[in-house]
Amino acid sequence: MAEHTAPAAKPKKPLPKSRQMMNEQTAKCYADAWAAKKRGEPVGWSTAIFPQEICETFGVPVLYPENNCASVSAKHMGDQFISHSEGELGYPINICSYARLNLGIADTFDDPNYDYEPKLPRPDFLLLANNSCTQLMKWYENLARKLNIPIFFVDCLFNYYEEDPAPHKIKYVRSQIENYIKDMEKFLGRKFDWDKFLEVQKRSQINCHLFDEIVALNQRKPAPMSGFDLFNYL
Repeated sequence: MAEHTAPAAKPKKPLPKSRQMMNEQTAKCYADAWAAKKRGEPVGWSTAIFPQEICETFGVPVLYPENNCASVSAKHMGDQFISHSEGELGYPINICSYARLNLGIADTFDDPNYDYEPKLPRPDFLLLANNSCTQLMKWYENLARKLNIPIFFVDCLFNYYEEDPAPHKIKYVRSQIENYIKDMEKFLGRKFDWDKFLEVQKRSQINCHLFDEIVALNQRKPAPMSGFDLFNYL
């Protein structure tokens, strides 16, 4: 009888340079946050869609639990935390899996039996906006209660029909951001640099326009990127 050999595994395609640069940038964000933590400086956790320009101006590192959960899950290291959340912590299975995973991480900071990559440093404050998912509010409220840290919250209005937001809506959100800046000044014990803030906003606008151009490239057939690529580069 003839022996059958398994087909040779296809060699992995090398990552494009842009992905390599993105991975290096992400690794630097984590390294900078851990370095700040070791120096005794504050580190924040933020929801994915939040005005990060404020902390960038203050020079405070911020990491994103949602992105972290996606990375941990992709490495098949998330089940331990989800099981812990559903078991010892009593969170129901029908809430967001990202929330369950991250709440499990937050409860096992000092437990050497739990390990994962990339590892988040313990946060000193939370940044919360409700413009993507209302469940985020309860997720972050539980984090704040568990870790005994403050939440800085921006309530974002949903735009149903207007091409441009009404003036009263702009005023409402602007007043919240201005109050957030004042609260961060008190929390950090230093003044906000408005000149630096303008430069940070300029860079953000440039990045926004560049990403719009990248998304527009997918109008071509065949599209040069997948949905996963767009999320990665975002």
